[in-house]
Amino acid sequence: MPVPGDASIINQTLYSDYVALYQYTTNTVDTTNIASQFYSRHYYSLDLEGVDIDSELNSSSLGKTISLDFDPNQTPSMNLNLSGSSTGEIRLLRSDGRSASEGIFTPVPSDRYLLNSSGLYTNNNNSAQNADVAYTGSSGEVRYTYVSMYILAAGIDTNYSPVYSQPTFIGIFLLPDLH
Repeated sequence: MPVPGDASIINQTLYSDYVALYQYTTNTVDTTNIASQFYSRHYYSLDLEGVDIDSELNSSSLGKTISLDFDPNQTPSMNLNLSGSSTGEIRLLRSDGRSASEGIFTPVPSDRYLLNSSGLYTNNNNSAQNADVAYTGSSGEVRYTYVSMYILAAGIDTNYSPVYSQPTFIGIFLLPDLH
């Protein structure tokens, strides 16, 4: 199985998560419990600044192009190109941690931007604070923060049960430094 970049060097948890989730991205497997697979590994849905992500990424956006921008000089953002028209840059935000299905935690810093900051890489992260962060335990003056991302479609079937598409691994991105 191909491991992206040096995932195991970046963080052992990142590597372990990639290996465990790989089967869902490459095989035809039952995706009924895929949400719990991601939540148990502390992967949560992203939000968009000022826009409901479920409204922005709905059935009309299937097959359209999503561009993610991780420019080191700005806050990571998304641009959705629908039928030749663009939504423009929308900043990506970490989960607010309040969804009952995702577990309840408090993201720090509270602005939730995907930026390298001491709030993300301190060892104070636990199930109540920054449950979406895996601490490496390393120290030093230079700290790097990465995000591992997958995309999948979610919906409800005629029995009102959740259904999910096969997830696709998007990549591992270095987060820009907090300015």
